[in-house]
Amino acid sequence: MTGISQAIVHDDLKLAKKLIAEGKGINQTDPYGENALIQACIIENNELVALLLASGANIDRPGITGNTALHWAVDTANVQITELLLRNGANPNSYGTSGQPPLVSARLRHHQRLVEILIEYGASIDFAKDYITAKRIGHRFELKGHAKILSPKNKYVEVNYEGFILEFSLNLIHNALFHFLDSKVLQDEYKELEGPLTKILKALNNAKHLIPPIFRDKFEAHKKQSIPLMGDELLIIPVGYQGHAICFIKYGNLFARCDRGVNKFTDTSIIYTIKNPFTFNRKFVENLIYVSHDEQYIHNDIKTILSLSPLISLPTKQQVSGNCSWANTEASIVTTLFMILYIRKQEVNEIDKTNNITKYAMNLFESWINWDKNIAIEQCINRFKNTTSDAQKASYANMLATVLFNRLDVTNPDDIERAKNILNILTLPKFKNILASYTTSYCTPQGGKQGVSFTKLLLMANLDIATLELTKTNLLKQGKKEGAFRAFLKASAIGDLKLLTTLLNDYQMINVNDMDSTGSTALMYAAWMGHMEIVEQLIENYKANINLVNDKGGSAQQYAQLSGNTDIAEYLTKIANIH
Repeated sequence: MTGISQAIVHDDLKLAKKLIAEGKGINQTDPYGENALIQACIIENNELVALLLASGANIDRPGITGNTALHWAVDTANVQITELLLRNGANPNSYGTSGQPPLVSARLRHHQRLVEILIEYGASIDFAKDYITAKRIGHRFELKGHAKILSPKNKYVEVNYEGFILEFSLNLIHNALFHFLDSKVLQDEYKELEGPLTKILKALNNAKHLIPPIFRDKFEAHKKQSIPLMGDELLIIPVGYQGHAICFIKYGNLFARCDRGVNKFTDTSIIYTIKNPFTFNRKFVENLIYVSHDEQYIHNDIKTILSLSPLISLPTKQQVSGNCSWANTEASIVTTLFMILYIRKQEVNEIDKTNNITKYAMNLFESWINWDKNIAIEQCINRFKNTTSDAQKASYANMLATVLFNRLDVTNPDDIERAKNILNILTLPKFKNILASYTTSYCTPQGGKQGVSFTKLLLMANLDIATLELTKTNLLKQGKKEGAFRAFLKASAIGDLKLLTTLLNDYQMINVNDMDSTGSTALMYAAWMGHMEIVEQLIENYKANINLVNDKGGSAQQYAQLSGNTDIAEYLTKIANIH
């Protein structure tokens, strides 16, 4: 028996109205996992929506993805249906399996009227902003796993750091580049690139409008709107195929494919010269956008159609799983910049400068990403500071802790500064437990290589791991024994031989065998962290005692063994046998 939902899908609206009047299967789930109210919103039929609501349709009954009819009304940008649903009691803060409330779509698409209506009926701005914050910091730092954001009902909602709608990735990256144009970095170092970047911004904005609608029956209307954009000099064309999102770029006689797929270690952003320019026309672009394609077409047929000749492959790294829309949109920035600069050189007969152009474009690209990482952390910290809710603060603190542990590199000075900023939050009394959950698991010999790296990062950021307190000033400037001793332990842990010998020679009050609050000595830290030179200095020149054990019963030799530093473990065993 045909249900209401199936009648709507098959465009039999007469039957749908008849079944609604009979009250049969109003809330029934169809074979597609949706219900009649959702299907009516998808086809944007105001009359059917009104009839279903009047007949008792469950307004917040979710479909297969957990999204409600309101999500679909907002996604199709239908103001009338959105308002109708809200007037009839639709939950403006509903969320599906992705954790995304309806206001997110309206905000990212800058649909002001929809934003106003949703807020008028109680949509939480904070809930939407928190979702966007989680996605932004997750994609910018290539995080895996889930953030937990606070719903208006004070319930934590899981949001996957990975995965984002292609259109929204374009939007966020466009905004990041737009604000970078006004940054001190650009104004001081890359002022001459303001013109090319402005051109790229326009192409990114147009790219959002080239993404086809979900449903094929809306293709023709979409074509009429997008045709004027297809003739632009610079085209960034986002394309989805087989669950993967990539970008194509056309500028002058150049064509590029940005595909930083998982396990793609080379050829992630390839630029070609078009040898058959007449085949790149509106028909080709329409086919690329509106027709479903496979690997063969994307990676081989296009090369044949356009007679592509490889020019250069840019060194953009592979993506993290689940972030293809962000990664490939991001790669389109540096790829397009190279193409613009290359054409400029071509026009003045300097086409042999590809290596210089690559280096220049990549430097700008990395400067932008570095700047945007700082902005992402700054925004998260500001969200933390501006809320009075401890539960919401905990949500932001956990996001920052995920960045600190997973994505900051102790060898990168910029990351050490980021760590300091994050630790200003995580060392607050109410949130130390978040930091402690990492330090107790990883700042131990059992923490492995990742634990060693994390411990070094915390020490470089001036954290006292035992107390989870930040040192207010440089340890050497404290002018007292305690400060000098803490600096001595830190030097042992991070492998700073020059600082260690300076402290031992200049501060006669330091006892090389003194212990910290955990009963650990400098020798234990050096052995654990794998600093053979420090270990040798402490034993051979300063008579460190290798037989001491800390509060957990661990010796320097045991810590070296547990952390995989077998050369140090063997050295300590040899010394022990001698003595």
